[in-house]
Amino acid sequence: MSAVGILAHLALASSFLGTILLAVVAEYLFIRSHNQFWYNTARTFSVISTIFFGVGAAFGTLVEFGLVTLWSNFISLIGEAIVLPFYLELFAFLTEVIILPLYVFTWNKIRNQVLHWIIGIAAAFGGYYSAYNILAVMASLSMRPPGLEVINLYQATGQNVVGLTDYVVKWASPVDAWNMFWWGALMSSYSTAY
Repeated sequence: MSAVGILAHLALASSFLGTILLAVVAEYLFIRSHNQFWYNTARTFSVISTIFFGVGAAFGTLVEFGLVTLWSNFISLIGEAIVLPFYLELFAFLTEVIILPLYVFTWNKIRNQVLHWIIGIAAAFGGYYSAYNILAVMASLSMRPPGLEVINLYQATGQNVVGLTDYVVKWASPVDAWNMFWWGALMSSYSTAY
């Protein structure tokens, strides 16, 4: 269930990011040229992106359900380490949920075409910011940024934690949690430089 949900969500979310970008670019070209072809293209891609978003959100819910029910010990292990980007991702998702329908259902209703285009940019920003936060979590889980510590609860407290895992991943200080947003990009630039 987790693998199917993650792969489907990945494909649909990537398709959403591509189609919303195409919609915004096509609308910009329409604003510049007043060519009806770009208007129709922008409107078509905005509807397609909404379909990808809706189905992708359903698969994202399946992923969350799988993480909480099937991998609950794993979530308790890494929960403190990944809470910041997932919290920020929630706001990005809410931006998408609110602004994307506003973008799609206001074609021909907002007279100022530039304002409508800015609404589309805001919807695209929500999607890209959401993807950035998810990638920050994935990079942190695979590369262990500075300040991320694995703590043995038995050694730290002297007691077994019944029903939970014996380890927890946490940040040495709250400021270190911001490392996950730049550590993966920094390591990627080092690996391509050498």
